[in-house]
Amino acid sequence: MLVLGGWLSTFSPLDAQIRRPGSENDSKPVLPATPTSSSQPNQNKTVVQTNTTPSNPNQTNNNTATNNTISPSASNAISSQTPTVTNKPLTVQKSKKGNFNIEAVVQLGGNGIGIGINEIKGRYFYSDKRNYRIRFAGLFNSDLNDISPNKSTRAEVKYDQQKILIAGGIEEHYQHSNRVNTYLGFEAGGRYEKESTIGINSKDGISFFQGYTYEKSLTESALFLNGVSGIDYFLNSQFYIGTEITVGVSNHTTNYSGIKIATSDGIESQYGFYSGGGFEANLTYSQGVRIGFKF
Repeated sequence: MLVLGGWLSTFSPLDAQIRRPGSENDSKPVLPATPTSSSQPNQNKTVVQTNTTPSNPNQTNNNTATNNTISPSASNAISSQTPTVTNKPLTVQKSKKGNFNIEAVVQLGGNGIGIGINEIKGRYFYSDKRNYRIRFAGLFNSDLNDISPNKSTRAEVKYDQQKILIAGGIEEHYQHSNRVNTYLGFEAGGRYEKESTIGINSKDGISFFQGYTYEKSLTESALFLNGVSGIDYFLNSQFYIGTEITVGVSNHTTNYSGIKIATSDGIESQYGFYSGGGFEANLTYSQGVRIGFKF
């Protein structure tokens, strides 16, 4: 009995009560309630303190990682403040008010391999879009061809050519892109041309004929008024290339002596003589590429 009593004494009063018949009618024992925020006002302070200074080291690391995480909205704000580097096209500084341009018409080749300058033009911009222009063209050529059959006989044919042109006017420029300008304008000026061929001991200017002379000459002068149109392409802020055409009218005078063949006794024959003039329309264009420099 003592052993049985000791064994029963090991049960708690609650266990004994659950197992006793009729215990469902007894009053239930009241267990300590779990603390809540409503029943324990000071518990909030404890929770906040726990979150602020956690006792678990692992929890500290997790909080630290969470605090260092950048939200997507903050990341977008930072990226929007980062400057974006873009490749901008090179801006060419074209001619504007106060600039002076000088250009030449350069022709490759011709009678041989080489470079020839046929024309020079200057511009002065009195506004960003308008300029005064002056154009000068000149050609001076002289050749001497020896057709002597032997050293004791003199037989030569001399050829001379002269051309002079000078004109002035105004241009209006239109910008189409960063590098391209077109322009329209007008010019007025004059020109003079002369060509002559004189042969000694020749009657055709090519072959030797003893005692003959060969001669022909052409002179022409004109005053003209032209409309001009052209295009400029700027390679950089100083150099540009282009081309130009002119359309206009001129009042010219022409004198052609024809071909005169003579001997020491006098003129043997003369034909093709002409003298006259009048108004005529003309169309010209750059005999080569215009290369210009901006000052």
